[in-house]
Amino acid sequence: MDDPSAPSNASVTPQASPVPTETPLPIATSSPTPVESAAPASPSAAVADLEALLPAAIRGVPFVKDSINGAEVPLGGDMCSMICPGEPHALAEALGVNVDQVDLAVAYPDEAQPDYPRVAIVAYRARGVATDALIPARIEAMRHDTWPGVFVELTIDGKDVTWAAYSPLPSVPTMEYLYAREDVLFRVIDEVRREQGSETPPDTVLAIEALP
Repeated sequence: MDDPSAPSNASVTPQASPVPTETPLPIATSSPTPVESAAPASPSAAVADLEALLPAAIRGVPFVKDSINGAEVPLGGDMCSMICPGEPHALAEALGVNVDQVDLAVAYPDEAQPDYPRVAIVAYRARGVATDALIPARIEAMRHDTWPGVFVELTIDGKDVTWAAYSPLPSVPTMEYLYAREDVLFRVIDEVRREQGSETPPDTVLAIEALP
């Protein structure tokens, strides 16, 4: 039986409970840094290079970019924007590397622009890690103890993309599109709760198309 949370153009791996109907979710943040309470840092050349992989604009709307080393992200706290405290640490643990081997960068729309795209992108570079280890490690790091999750394989702009939902109560931090290239894991986050028959939102498609 088809999973009611899956897009119509994809196959579902695990079956799971239905996801509630499509509802807008607040994705953008007014925080000047990608992680609340993480001090901004002057990016190293490696982190700046990661930031450069993210689009400067989508639909002509400028995107704000920021970058940081994973070790600078707090381990504790209850404030999240696009990245939650401890998130790069969990990814590093699942990959079997030190957290300071993980750099991250974000790109999100300038909310001052009219009709800005409701999409944001987070990129993790796990230096020295094989491409095919990145998406499974992210899924393992986000795994819910009591819910198997929903994972949908898609092809968007010729890229192999996994749509992942980690919780039966969807929210922006628990749903994402995952795409890996070389040692970089991209998370594309939108505001849409998926329902049966829904297509990938146009702004999400444009964000994925803008990735290398």
